[in-house]
Amino acid sequence: MKAANGLVRQGGFKRRFFRWIYQLSLFAVAAIIAVFLLEVGFRLSRRGSIGFDRLEWGAGEQVGQPTKIYEKTNEFEFSATMNQHGFRGAEISLKKADGIRRIVILGDSFEFGWGVNDEQTFSYLLDQEINRGQRRYEIINAAGGSLSPLIYYVMLKKKLLEFRPDVVVVFLNYADIREDYLYKRNIIRDAHNHIMDVNPLYIDGRLDFWRWLRNKSELCSYTYNKVWRTFRKIQLLGFWTYIKTKLRGERSRDVMFGREQAIRKEIPPIEFDPYFMLREHADVEGIKKYWSETSQYLSMIHELLRRDQIPLILTVLPNGVQVGPNQWNKGRTLWGFEQGRVYDNPLMRDLFHSFAREHGIGFVDLLPFFKEAGDRPLFFNRDGHLRPEGHAALAKGLLSSPDFRAKLDLR
Repeated sequence: MKAANGLVRQGGFKRRFFRWIYQLSLFAVAAIIAVFLLEVGFRLSRRGSIGFDRLEWGAGEQVGQPTKIYEKTNEFEFSATMNQHGFRGAEISLKKADGIRRIVILGDSFEFGWGVNDEQTFSYLLDQEINRGQRRYEIINAAGGSLSPLIYYVMLKKKLLEFRPDVVVVFLNYADIREDYLYKRNIIRDAHNHIMDVNPLYIDGRLDFWRWLRNKSELCSYTYNKVWRTFRKIQLLGFWTYIKTKLRGERSRDVMFGREQAIRKEIPPIEFDPYFMLREHADVEGIKKYWSETSQYLSMIHELLRRDQIPLILTVLPNGVQVGPNQWNKGRTLWGFEQGRVYDNPLMRDLFHSFAREHGIGFVDLLPFFKEAGDRPLFFNRDGHLRPEGHAALAKGLLSSPDFRAKLDLR
């Protein structure tokens, strides 16, 4: 009798167990279908707008067909020609022609020329000026969005040295310090601990599955940008401060720029502020600390080029708030800068200049040349990138620099 009851109970358990498995399977299938439909819906509505931070630079490694980039905003409308190597500008061959000196430009979206047409970029204007009458120079504009010295080193090591440059011009932007800080965890090293690559899909040398999903899925990308970042702001500001900020109609990012807030929360300003070194009460020791890392990558670039006896020129591009009180007038407020004021911390420029002098590197500080424009707008009012007038000032500044002319043997 007991054995029979045991068999009944065992049979009942098996039925319940398989029922649970069946229900879980139905739930899993329904969840997969729901996620699939959400993904399809996001792709149809957002039309390929996956946004993965700091992944765009890798596109320049792909060799393919020439293409065009077109963008239209309330401030500008432009198209950019991309050659088969992924660089902005006309086609070039990997093999350098006899009698030609190649100049490789390394910079971010400012030097790429975001917002202006091909013939308005400083690289085009520079090409026209130095090749008057006889073509002796070839400019390779390898700049791109969100690049920094760490990425420049990888690009030179993996690809750009194959083009046999005669001069390399590295542009320094104040946001580069933060870019290097953020890229550091994406470094991939070889068995000898040498830097091989920088890949945003990897964290501390290992593939991050969530980052991979964000790169492949519109749904995950949207979830990260709209949900996770909101929770991150709440974590940084505190729940009630975040709520009060929203009720007052303020941007939470602007509130985070407050020095007292950063100190109280013990959050390094570099975590949320690419222009922390330009603030009135910038932490001197913090600036030197983060600069030491970027200067390390610049030293690696210098050493890499010196092996092939390739001269290096460091060029510092100023921010709009340094140039004049009305430059980048509307966009600056989104980053916590007041309108009608000039912000400048000479410490960073001194560090740049000292580094170049100590390493015997050519140096160009463009701030004096940009200040000559007075109130003439050089930056787009909201977007902040260089207007055509800004590119003209940039080209003029380079051509007026003794170091630049000497390294290129311009007469």
